Amino acid sequence: MALCKEYPTLLDEAEVQQSIQQLYESLTDLETLRVERRKHIAFLEKGLERLSSAYTSLDASRPWLCYWVLHALDLLHYPFTDALRARAIATLAICQHPKGGFGGGPGQLPHLMCTFAAVSALAIVGTAAAYETINRSGLADFLGRMKQPDGSFTAHDDGEIDVRGSYCAIVSASLTGILTPALTVNVASFIKKCQSYEGGFGALPMAEAQGGYTYCAFATLAILEDVEGVDLHALDRFAVMSQCLITGGFRGRTHKLVDGCYSFWTGALFPLMRRFCPASYFDSLSLQKFILACCQNEATGGLRDKPEKSEDYYHTCYCLSGLSLAQRESPDLTELVDGGIVLGDSNNLLPSIMPEYNLVSSRVHSILQYWSQ
Repeated sequence: MALCKEYPTLLDEAEVQQSIQQLYESLTDLETLRVERRKHIAFLEKGLERLSSAYTSLDASRPWLCYWVLHALDLLHYPFTDALRARAIATLAICQHPKGGFGGGPGQLPHLMCTFAAVSALAIVGTAAAYETINRSGLADFLGRMKQPDGSFTAHDDGEIDVRGSYCAIVSASLTGILTPALTVNVASFIKKCQSYEGGFGALPMAEAQGGYTYCAFATLAILEDVEGVDLHALDRFAVMSQCLITGGFRGRTHKLVDGCYSFWTGALFPLMRRFCPASYFDSLSLQKFILACCQNEATGGLRDKPEKSEDYYHTCYCLSGLSLAQRESPDLTELVDGGIVLGDSNNLLPSIMPEYNLVSSRVHSILQYWSQ
């Protein structure tokens, strides 16, 4: 106890693990766990109509709200109507800056993170009208202006630099067919400098490794197909050690609390690493149990960080993405049934995603094919 008082994070970690373990012990049959599709859809549909005052702080993140809600609905096989597609396009179009790139709302300056969210959301809408909404020449100019000589990117004019900007820039360019050698020069070199002694990647060189930054860094390298010089063994160890043995969920940093969003941020590292080396597999059934038993609000719909937390659109998006990945995580492909190893009812199976983009695979294929013509 004295140790816990000196290091309160360890006490918090123990309390969370104990509460989740008690929840697991109360489960009588894991096969009864199911994705509460109707309730989640109802929760997400509210986000399409009107947001509560709790979301006021995200007023400058409108493209992100569109992306989180649309991607989560896409994973739930939601039928997008023509009217919904038109509304999404109109909402995102007014966030686009006249000179290229997207801001967080109408009239705001372009920002790399908002640009990524807007491009991704338009890819989900998946129509020619959505794709053509993107001012590609202006986007190319914006990305080029954010590019720094060392290969990093500023998030906006005179803005901060970290690997999230690199990821958002490269994904935006990749999805829109404007990924040029001039844009990618030195990008991989900068990112590789951000790998820490822990094996993961930090926001900047010499920074602490963290699951979200690690995903952004390695997903960018995967798109560029340049991992030479990355310590893949150390990265594999970092990812494996991020999964909690007791809860089955992932944590973002060493000795931090398990969080449902890292089901994607860290879970996506495994299929990406296996493109370049014989990497490990995470415990997919334990992760599915964590998401289905701990992250769903079975009363009102929506998914959350962990029990005792409130559901939100961010966690709904990334928990469902993590669930899709977990359903396809198996060292023995002969075990795959109908495309996945599914905990609970077979109707729990979600569409597959492309881990480097966090989009349903068919959405990525469609937009890439459109711009290749």
